[in-house]
Amino acid sequence: VVDCGSGSTRATHFAIDAAEGSGAVLRPQKSSWRGEALALALQDAESRIALVSLLEEQLPEGIVLLGATAGVRHALADGTVSQHQVDRFSALLRERLGNRARFCVLSGQQEGRAEWEAVVHELRCRPGRVDASPQNCVGMLSGGGMSCQLVLQCFPTVEPEAFSFENGVLAPGGLADRASRQELTLQGLLQGLRAHEEQAAIDASKLPHRLRGTFALIEWVALFVAGGRTDRDRTMGLGYERFLTRHEVLAALDSHMVSLREEAKSSPCRVPRPVAVALVYGTIIRTMLREVFDDSAKFYCMTGVGWTTGHYLLAARQVMSQVQAQAQAQAQVQVQAQVCA
Repeated sequence: VVDCGSGSTRATHFAIDAAEGSGAVLRPQKSSWRGEALALALQDAESRIALVSLLEEQLPEGIVLLGATAGVRHALADGTVSQHQVDRFSALLRERLGNRARFCVLSGQQEGRAEWEAVVHELRCRPGRVDASPQNCVGMLSGGGMSCQLVLQCFPTVEPEAFSFENGVLAPGGLADRASRQELTLQGLLQGLRAHEEQAAIDASKLPHRLRGTFALIEWVALFVAGGRTDRDRTMGLGYERFLTRHEVLAALDSHMVSLREEAKSSPCRVPRPVAVALVYGTIIRTMLREVFDDSAKFYCMTGVGWTTGHYLLAARQVMSQVQAQAQAQAQVQVQAQVCA
């Protein structure tokens, strides 16, 4: 499965390992190579061809499912990319990779549905690092470079409900983009954060409120809350696969945001990109936790979980349904033939 994401294009290879216990275990492995972000590659014919050539070289065989997410959705919405350019890319893929390649632009709801499928699968398979994996998880919150997804499924027999909204973290001309070009001043940062906070409040107002239960946090949201700090990521370090209360996360987040602002103020010339990205994500997460979730809500951060795994599982389920339908049809034909004989 190829993730044509907001920051880059990267493949995840899937293998089935049936050696552990009686059940099969899905083994995803991300590629060591990265291609240009599709939203950028689509704007230039040479870049588009170069990206397809890279995919052809790195994925010489097997079924390839390619999906574009919020980066391309945003580019289509603001006119940076046209549907014709997307269609040209899709046609070039079929020309180079043949029928084994399938490409689509996922809606925000489809992306969230795939992420939730991956969460449910991983919760069944993982024992948990600190705390055992919750078997009563009722939803998840995810986030990438351009959008966040909230998915709710209070009962296993009810279809999950997916919501999606843009977060603009990697938006062209945004805080991270300006910081990467060393153009982001402290004043520009503070103005931009106020705008993000206002937009996050508007987005939160459109979501369900006072959500209770245990929720998985994945992707950049989980990284920000649970991951250890590095030169690249100014994260909170609360730890993966352990239960966190809403109060615990908010208290740590408030303290972390103060430290990030102090780091921004102490920067000699321009605000560093990792600080800008962290402050934007912290602003969004704090608004979501305050406005959407009940004080009794608990959170469980997971690493290595994304929409590509869920997309793979949903596609495999669809293929199995088709195979079963064909087998049933063939069986009916055989019965009718026997009756006629």
